[in-house]
Amino acid sequence: QKRRRNEFEGTIPEASSFFGGVQFGLDYALPLNNEKTLYIVPEVSYKKALTPIIKNYDWFSNALIFGVSLQWRLRSLPPMPPIVPLLPDTAQPATVTLPKKIIPAPDLANCSISVSEILPDSTERPINSITIEQRRSRHLRPLLNYVFFDEDNFALDNRYVRSEPDNFSMEDFVNKITMETYHSVLNIIGWRMTKKRDATLTIVGCNADTRNEKNNKQLSEQRAKSVADFLINVWGIERSRIIFEIRNLPQIPSGLKTEDGLAENRRVELKSNIEEIFDPVTTIDTLLFPTPGMITFRPTILSKYPIKKWKFTVRFAGKEMHSSQSSSGLPYPLTIDLTIFPLGSLQSGEKVTAYLEAEDNNGKNCTSVAELPINIVSIKQKLLTKKVDISRDKYSLILFDYAQSGLTSSNRKIMDEIKSNITPSSTVMVSGHTDRIGSDESNLKLSEKRAAEVGKYICAKNTTTLGKGKKDLLYDNNFPEGRFYCRTVVINANTEFQNNK
Repeated sequence: QKRRRNEFEGTIPEASSFFGGVQFGLDYALPLNNEKTLYIVPEVSYKKALTPIIKNYDWFSNALIFGVSLQWRLRSLPPMPPIVPLLPDTAQPATVTLPKKIIPAPDLANCSISVSEILPDSTERPINSITIEQRRSRHLRPLLNYVFFDEDNFALDNRYVRSEPDNFSMEDFVNKITMETYHSVLNIIGWRMTKKRDATLTIVGCNADTRNEKNNKQLSEQRAKSVADFLINVWGIERSRIIFEIRNLPQIPSGLKTEDGLAENRRVELKSNIEEIFDPVTTIDTLLFPTPGMITFRPTILSKYPIKKWKFTVRFAGKEMHSSQSSSGLPYPLTIDLTIFPLGSLQSGEKVTAYLEAEDNNGKNCTSVAELPINIVSIKQKLLTKKVDISRDKYSLILFDYAQSGLTSSNRKIMDEIKSNITPSSTVMVSGHTDRIGSDESNLKLSEKRAAEVGKYICAKNTTTLGKGKKDLLYDNNFPEGRFYCRTVVINANTEFQNNK
């Protein structure tokens, strides 16, 4: 009388003692709060049995499972930093410098300009101002007693300045460079001849003695008269005080196998019975020394997007000294040597200004400005504060014969004057130079010999000599006078003194 049949209970005979199988499924965690610590997780899985319930009987227990769970998860913490072992008391703690990196805000461009000075060891140091100091400098410029002419020509070249006596003054050579002084050689000689009434002037006309100038003494005479006419007609030098000497090649000619040498032989030489007529031009100059001497601007542009265009400019006391712009890439660092810029017209309070502007491909713009105020320290200010100053004297010796290092009597006279102005506290640098004619090796050796001869003659305590050969040409070697002035030794003497008078 029951509704169920075949109802059994009890132990299954020969049931397997080990059940094995696989279960696979899928779940998905949905966060329930912002901290992401509470989740609801729905899941579905299927369990497949691999062993039967009764040995050797095809009866398996499989299952399809559905479910949902609520999970609580702890927040993950960053890993602890490694433990740094303690150093002994005698050891210095290690210093770790992390790289500085400017990370622009999303979708924004960032511009910046850093300014630094270049130190003698080539390292850099940030700066925020420029100081320009006035210093007294005794400048001795030798006077080359030659006037050069073009080939087959006896007219004075336009590079030679011809002044009227009323408009000429030796004070005009203060702060002038050597070549500006030399190109007024006829005015200087004319002025000195008017002061030395007992002086006579010998004018030696020469030629290159080749091509159309071969044995052309008439051309040599015309060249000599061109010089004499200027001194007589403009400076009023009596004709009786002028002696002519006409020849082909000069007594000591330059190289005869090069065009440079031939050009140097097309000249008029000037001599006098009074040495003072050709004395060096000596002035007490006021030189300006900027600190720092060299500065570097480093413009930087950071953006999430490529840069569409940029412009970088630097202005020195209101005048543009650099400008660059591009529609691609980034601006390069700019290094400026302040020692080569004209500083004489600057005033305290003026500025060096760098300006950077850029635009990226997203249309975002940025600008940056770096300003360096200029401070002028005058000699008068140093006198009032009795500051220790440095006199920077510069002397040049010329008239070294072509390819020679021997000292002439005129050079010895100049060096005697130099020695009288050098004190035990002076630091002296003697550098030998040559022109461009000849090989690098021979010119280097020649310049070293010239410097050594002068250094030996001066015999100052703190003296350094070196030869620079033709790698450091002092003057334009496309002109004969430039090559003659390069056959020189330059003496730089720095002497400390107390600014109390």
